[in-house]
Amino acid sequence: MKIAIPEAIAMLAACDEILLLTHRSPDGDTVGAASALCMALRQLGKTAYLVADPDMTPKLRPFSEQFFAPEQFEPRFVCAIDCASSEQVCAAGRKYAERVDLCIDHHPSNTLFSSATLLDADAAASAELVHEVICALGIPLTRELALPLYLGLATDSGCFRYADVTPRTLRYAAEMLATGIDFYSLNRKFFEEKSRGRLALEQRIFDHAEYHGDAVFGCYTLADIAETGADEDDRNNLASVLMQVEDIKLALLLRESASGEWKLSARSVPGVDACSVCANFGGGGHITAAGATLNGNFDDTREKILAAAKREIDLRGLKWA
Repeated sequence: MKIAIPEAIAMLAACDEILLLTHRSPDGDTVGAASALCMALRQLGKTAYLVADPDMTPKLRPFSEQFFAPEQFEPRFVCAIDCASSEQVCAAGRKYAERVDLCIDHHPSNTLFSSATLLDADAAASAELVHEVICALGIPLTRELALPLYLGLATDSGCFRYADVTPRTLRYAAEMLATGIDFYSLNRKFFEEKSRGRLALEQRIFDHAEYHGDAVFGCYTLADIAETGADEDDRNNLASVLMQVEDIKLALLLRESASGEWKLSARSVPGVDACSVCANFGGGGHITAAGATLNGNFDDTREKILAAAKREIDLRGLKWA
């Protein structure tokens, strides 16, 4: 059931002993938005925690680990942040994925898996919605609250470069900057600095990239990760690097996971539907940024992805070669 902010506020005001769930392969939006909401709920005198996700990356841990739930904590109310489906809930929170009371999300592919869903597919980040919820709760926007919210806005919008950025996004960012947050250091860490492992992995991806007219396909394996020394932070948002190639309209990046699955990340320009490509494999996300998980050997998986990409490119009247 979809609800609006007043109904979400009523639910949060009435509940206590709250657990906030983040999604698997956590990014700045799920972590920043959940951390800010947890902080706000505690200011209201509520007991609130984030699920203690061991997969949280070193860059994101400073924003979240102080809110991790102790092992013995058993919630009475479960809220998922930035999760489009129960399958997207991180492994540490999977046992609660079928009993989510409230989901706050901005993915148009949201399956409405929770009892109530605060969904705005026009928002550039779930942090926009959490910002509105915090304000509606009557909690002043402090520097401490603004920093994780800004993390969510900035990372999910590509530092305000993506097509889903709206005047609202920029207004909210301005409000956060007005609190005095150190946005420069955050932007530097998340958008400019690259480790040697990251640079080496990017080089391998480009060395073996396949160009198909207006689309590009790249991949990397567990061996590439081991040989370059790239950690989880280094592997974040690599599909967007492929989109930096001149005239590319659709970028596809396939990576091997330790579980034996293949993870697909797709990025596109407006007018090309990356989500539609990923939907062929049970995935989803946004029109210009989506993902999916596939099983099988590399050659078969690659062929399936390229076939789906060609259908999308042909549908848009673009070039495939």
